[in-house]
Amino acid sequence: MTIHGGNEYFPHPRPVLKKICRFFIDRGADAVICHHAHVPGAYEFYRDKPIFYSLGNLIFDHPNPPEGWDQGYAVRMEYDVQSKGLQSHKIIPYTQSVDQGGIRKIQGSEKELFINMIEGYKDTLSDEKLYEMAWDSFCKQKSPGLLLQNYSPVIFRGIGLIHRRKIFETILLPASSLLRRENILSCESHYELLLSIIRKKNG
Repeated sequence: MTIHGGNEYFPHPRPVLKKICRFFIDRGADAVICHHAHVPGAYEFYRDKPIFYSLGNLIFDHPNPPEGWDQGYAVRMEYDVQSKGLQSHKIIPYTQSVDQGGIRKIQGSEKELFINMIEGYKDTLSDEKLYEMAWDSFCKQKSPGLLLQNYSPVIFRGIGLIHRRKIFETILLPASSLLRRENILSCESHYELLLSIIRKKNG
């Protein structure tokens, strides 16, 4: 099964996404493949079944691509017809952009570096302490911008009057800002990141 989940530019699953993916394996899924992070990410085997947390972008051009945006990988999985168990899997890395005319398979030493990167993500995910450190680091990195996007730091006497006169909404909460806030609160990935940051701020 596939899940549209994960946090942009974070190559590991957020904690609840990891639980969700494992839940689907518990409920009978043979494999879970996630996409949303826009960068290639970690994978793991849970109860001998694969969970790929981010394949990266397939065809998604960007005028100024962030690091990892133009990379991704496909996965080839072979199953036994009788037992329905996974026999083998293969990661097939590629780069993608309009400039290069679409998808290009990564070969040679470049492929080896890519595979090592993905296996490194896998190793981090399998070590609970390293995984928690990676999530904490990501939360700290995103904290300032995310908090400013969602909460106005301006609190002063008379703010209620300004609010009632719609000045607050007009200046500090335009429609585009409200849509961003709604997206963060309605998207499980964004919501969990914001909640983790707030909890860490509160000690």
